Amino acid sequence: QDLPALRQYLADNGILQVKLSYFGTADPSAYGINFTYLPSPRFQPWDPDYVPIVPKNFTEECGRATGIVAVSATNYYGIFLNNRSCYSWLRSYRPIARPGHTIFVYNLSQSG
Repeated sequence: QDLPALRQYLADNGILQVKLSYFGTADPSAYGINFTYLPSPRFQPWDPDYVPIVPKNFTEECGRATGIVAVSATNYYGIFLNNRSCYSWLRSYRPIARPGHTIFVYNLSQSG
């Protein structure tokens, strides 16, 4: 729902690429967002590994990311992820923006 706000934020700040974990059915690239996929609920049709029903034994492989990272609030809290702690590592960082109020954007360019 907040992809237009994210696109505008990226454009306003000269950000050409974002690592994105998005919760929604729309394909972010349809909004002109150049992104690298981060684990998101697999029941979303734009997900590269889309499946209509996620196997019960499936767990997202999550790890720390660097650069500009955007995570939907739903994914941040792990609500529809099998790995509910997928983005818990982000809790030690402050978002630099919240486009549309549901997407947290972080500048982790200096993170390791």
